[in-house]
Amino acid sequence: ASSDAELAALKAGQIDLGYLDPSQVGSAPSLKAKGFSIFPGYSLGVFWTEMNMWPSSPYKSIFDQLYVRQALQMSIDQKSYIKSILHGYGVPQYGPIPSTPKSKFYDAAAEPPIPYNLTKAKQLLTSHGWKEVNGVMTKGSQQMKFELMYVSGGEATVQQAELMKQDWGKIGVDVTLKPEGFSQFITITSDKTNTSWGLAVGSGWDYNGPGWMPTGGQLFSSTAPSGTGYADPKEDQLIAATHNPYSNQAQFMKAFDAYEAYTAQQLPFLWEPNPASINVAAGNVIGAQKYINSVTGNPAFNYMSIGK
Repeated sequence: ASSDAELAALKAGQIDLGYLDPSQVGSAPSLKAKGFSIFPGYSLGVFWTEMNMWPSSPYKSIFDQLYVRQALQMSIDQKSYIKSILHGYGVPQYGPIPSTPKSKFYDAAAEPPIPYNLTKAKQLLTSHGWKEVNGVMTKGSQQMKFELMYVSGGEATVQQAELMKQDWGKIGVDVTLKPEGFSQFITITSDKTNTSWGLAVGSGWDYNGPGWMPTGGQLFSSTAPSGTGYADPKEDQLIAATHNPYSNQAQFMKAFDAYEAYTAQQLPFLWEPNPASINVAAGNVIGAQKYINSVTGNPAFNYMSIGK
């Protein structure tokens, strides 16, 4: 029912395979003393902050500007989030393909790091005509005041949202935090007519399922069913190119790398760190650490077993 209930069940020996919330890593020594092993698990996926770019959104004209998305991205302190909130259980991510777990799809050259730099972020906005008025970036009748919706129930996500609010405030972007349960969060962000939110953090996408390929058609195309209104003709063209038949793997990877690089710099979503699940396994669980995450992002429970 909750992370606290999970931890209590682990300590009581009621479950053999479970997890910790990053805020609970202080309990790791006592669990290890009981014979549990604790290890990270990464999914082949992408994690983000969404921007409401649906046609009905009052913020569409702001978020449609690449320089605005760049300024917001430069103000996300991924390293501090990983160190202070995730307690090291995470890796930075600057594009649609994660560096961990290793896969043939990730190209480091296609996803160069985007340095955290509040000074440059603010300069980017002011160079395009935005002025800070009473602490809020203003341009004509537009103001950078948004609701930042986040998924409730996990302390790490709460702290993440608070860190983002703090840093964005330093560049004149004023956000109001609003918690929502996960189901309601997904319902709201998936509704093309909902204008109540501007930014949303706490979700992501695992590349999994039969015939899975992380080519972005379900996420970043102009007709993406899981998108949030981002649309770009070149993006559509590059995604389509990854679905063409090729005579060899090298030709496909060339098309895929072009898609990956363009998507990374276009920021259809704001990239967030790839957080590791903090897994806890009893000593009698065989294969947990090896199979907790398969390359398609699904725990391969069918390869695990309970020993004596």
